[in-house]
Order: sequence, then structure tokens, then C-alpha cells
Amino acid sequence: VAAGMYPQQYDVAEFEAITGGKMEFSDRGAIDPALTKIYGDIPTDVTARLPEEPLVEVPYAAIGKYGGQLEGLSLGPESGNSEYLSWRHVGFLRYSDDLKTIVPNLVKSFEISDDLKTFTFTLRKGHKWSDGKPFTTSDVQFWWEDIIMNKELTPEVPAYWTFGGEPMKVEIVDEVTFKFITAAPAPGMIPWLARTWILPASPRHFMESKHLTYNPDINAEAIAAGKASWVDYFYTFHGEWQDSVHRWTEGVPRLEAWLVVEETPEFQLAMANPYYHVVDTAGQQLPYVNKI
Repeated sequence: VAAGMYPQQYDVAEFEAITGGKMEFSDRGAIDPALTKIYGDIPTDVTARLPEEPLVEVPYAAIGKYGGQLEGLSLGPESGNSEYLSWRHVGFLRYSDDLKTIVPNLVKSFEISDDLKTFTFTLRKGHKWSDGKPFTTSDVQFWWEDIIMNKELTPEVPAYWTFGGEPMKVEIVDEVTFKFITAAPAPGMIPWLARTWILPASPRHFMESKHLTYNPDINAEAIAAGKASWVDYFYTFHGEWQDSVHRWTEGVPRLEAWLVVEETPEFQLAMANPYYHVVDTAGQQLPYVNKI
């Protein structure tokens, strides 16, 4: 198959145009009960779980088969699992295997203005969190306006979101399109987004109930839970380093390839995300491996 716009991957429409065929989607044929216990009912029809525009990844040698278990080692699971989060991690962008080409991942596309001050991103229509709720620009807006720009949660905007001495601006265009706008040229914006562990989005539908703006009773709930304030409580559900949040079995929505369903002092067990946004060139939803 001829190469597309980016190495080793395609958008569905692009792949269908190149091949002249219509993609049909399939999956591993079963959803583990550990996932439904956490996230509720999950549709058995894979097309009800995939975005309308999934990312198509080209296998290295051949179309894969489902099954198996990956095993790895984490040196400090209580603080963030950097070694094994990398297997599951997803970001807006990523580096391709040539380690120089930046390609879309969670986003469907991105554009950079000539002056390097406006970065436009388009999400995948129909993309869903692990609880089946839509992943949209509302989640980006909540992350920026209610977390980063909230003085209680974020007393000072981090340097990596500050350009020309000013915090960047986030402009929501529509349900799938948003812009990061900087006061000065930001040539490092796209490489940063391609390598950071930070997800510039938070599941609004879940996190609003943990936020004082939307839940006036949250301080009392926080104190009842043994926390000093709603801010401390909020950060037990949300973290820039996602694996520092250990509420694995409480339905906190995720986007990554495998979802942790069990944690003990000896191990973590993660199952393939039934809402993962990637398929192979045969239309099989990834990942192939059942659990890690």
C-alpha cells in the first residue's frame, strides 16, 4: 500500500482512498468482566466503541493475533510507573519510529501557523473515554480553564504552558477543533506535545463533581475523605503524571491502550482498552495483547 501523509499510519479515509476499499472493523471478540465491573456496560459492537475516524497503524511484519500477556518491571509503582506507563501512554501527538517525524495520535490532525504562535488541533470525531463518554474539546477546555487557570489548583501556570512571559490561550472552535495560541513564537510546542507524559485534557463529565466550581459541597466531601481541602482531594483523581493517581477501580476515565483493573503491593494488572482509538490495516482494534 502506498505511503500516506505520515509514516506507518493513515487516517481511515486516507487508507480507503489509497486502497480503493472500505474498511471493516473487528476486535478480540470478548470484553473482560474486570472492565465492565469498573466502567459499566460496554457495547459488544466494536464500531460503537471506535471513533468515527480511528487511526490506522501499519504492523511491522504481519497482521497480529489477539492474546497473551506482557510482563514488565516498575522501579517505583507508587510514584508513577515510568517504565511501564510507556507501553500504555497516549498523547495528542507522538514521534514515529524514525524518531524525527511527529505524527498525530489522539488528535486527527494538527496545523502550525507561519509565525509559530497558533497551533490548531482536530480531535477524532466520536472518540470515547474508557467509560464510553465522548472525548471532546470540552475536556480540553475544562483542563485549561478549570485546572490550569484555577489559582487554587494551579497557583502558577507551569513554564511549559508559558510563552513570552504569558500563559498561552486555549480557544475552543467546535466540538473537535481547538487552538493553543501563544504570545511569542513557540517552536518547541509540537515536539513537547509529542514527548510529554502530560495529557492536556481531563474528563469533564467525571471531574466536575470533584471541583468546587461545580460542586459546592466538595470541601465537606474532601474532609470526610480525610483530606485537608477540595484541592488535595481533587488531585487524588487528577494528576499530570497520570499513574500517580491510584484510583484504578473507581471508574476514572482513561484513553490509554491498557486500563489498570487491579493493584496490589506485588503487581498491577491492566486489560486492553475496548475504546482504544487505533486499528491495524485489517481493521482489527489494537492492542493485540490482552493484558499486561
